[in-house]
Amino acid sequence: MTCPRCHKTPEEHEAGRDTDYCIADVVMELKVLKDSSEGVLLPIDAQVKYYSTQIADAWEVVEKIISTQLPKHVGPTMLHSLRQCARDGWGVIWCSDFGYTPEVFAPTAPLAICRAALMVSKEE
Repeated sequence: MTCPRCHKTPEEHEAGRDTDYCIADVVMELKVLKDSSEGVLLPIDAQVKYYSTQIADAWEVVEKIISTQLPKHVGPTMLHSLRQCARDGWGVIWCSDFGYTPEVFAPTAPLAICRAALMVSKEE
């Protein structure tokens, strides 16, 4: 599964503005590009938060995922596990009434949340 915006796998996303734009576009469903006077698409920084580096912004991603239903699952979605792992950093699993997504790891909790959100947001 790859990100529909940048075509990276969730595990290839690193903390930073590129991942923040992917989250804003794919998960938060924000319009993150505008046309400039030269006809070039420019990012709209004002509404794109620091989802992959700031835990408060990452919790907005959690709230967005919780408010939606995972494809092929029935019932509410919830953050089943956000835990620190000594070897791998942070791990995340999303779950709903009928299943779990694969566990995702990252060096920080915000990035783990973003990687997991990208994984489940376009699950088919």
